[in-house]
Amino acid sequence: HVVAECMMLQSLNLRRFSSGISSTGKSLLATLRKRTGFPIVKCKEALTRNQNDPGAAEKWLLSQAQEEGWSKVESLQGRSAKQGLIGVVVQDCKAAMVEVNCETDFVARNQHFRSMVSSVAMSVYNQKIPPIADLSNRCDHFMKDDIHATRVRESENQSDTETIADMIAKSVGEFSENIVVSRGCTFSARDGLICSFAYNNVGLVDSIVALGSYGAFAHLLPIEEGTFNSQAGDGQVRFGTRLCQHIIGMSPLAVDPENGVPDSDALVNQGFIFDESATVGELLRRNGLKITNFVRYGIGESSS
Repeated sequence: HVVAECMMLQSLNLRRFSSGISSTGKSLLATLRKRTGFPIVKCKEALTRNQNDPGAAEKWLLSQAQEEGWSKVESLQGRSAKQGLIGVVVQDCKAAMVEVNCETDFVARNQHFRSMVSSVAMSVYNQKIPPIADLSNRCDHFMKDDIHATRVRESENQSDTETIADMIAKSVGEFSENIVVSRGCTFSARDGLICSFAYNNVGLVDSIVALGSYGAFAHLLPIEEGTFNSQAGDGQVRFGTRLCQHIIGMSPLAVDPENGVPDSDALVNQGFIFDESATVGELLRRNGLKITNFVRYGIGESSS
């Protein structure tokens, strides 16, 4: 009897909620809910406040989320955030990688969280890589405060109106979880080939940013002088991608065994994960390549 009464009450509440909404209003409500991911009650309030104008309603929701987010950021920042995604973007001879953490895997799988991580990665790529004149196999690393102060800029032509911290505040307001960009890095070079890989890639269909629980990129040059930016063969590109998979799986500490790095932790001395009969160094030489640098991220590892 109790279960039946609860089901009747739920049905009655649902009819009350929907009775005042026209079919057009229901369509707008469903569209706004799908676009923003906000609770249906909030979406209904936004449409009511903005005379069923979906654009104005979305702006209102985002401003509310940012206000609520900023009020929550300080209270939530002490909570453990070891879930999340690594974002990796590579174009030409430039690369950027970020780690964005949240509290739960549920949020990490959310489409809006993925979109936010993609925006962070593209903003770091567009804002943190130095001008072409300064490119010289340069790798720069950034921590939380520096990245949070960076302006959001997903393309070179986009005006930067808000900071990454502002964007994160919106997400905190939406998900009520501690969210932080714990680290990021960029790499730039005049020539060569930058390969990358994201493990369990869940990147958005229309985005060049790869998203996963692990990420890596590596810079390769031909052993003989010259450039292969436009002439790198498919075999070399495939090998570079598999090399990044090896870097993720084997966690080398450096390219060569120097500065106290044990032989087993030097990339060139490790047995290749896809062919342990040869070392990475031997396979690089067979492919006519040498590696100058690599970076590997694993979600949650920055806090360990």
